[in-house]
Amino acid sequence: MKNLRGATLQVFVFMLSRKRHYYHLYSFNFNDLSLLILNLKSFPH
Repeated sequence: MKNLRGATLQVFVFMLSRKRHYYHLYSFNFNDLSLLILNLKSFPH
């Protein structure tokens, strides 16, 4: 499942890079990070 986790991380980084364009509308907070961690933990191992 390492490939799945890696792909999810890549998507998350891609989303973060996209959000730079909308930085005046959206600021990153730790709720997004906690949601990512919860999603990673919910993956079947």
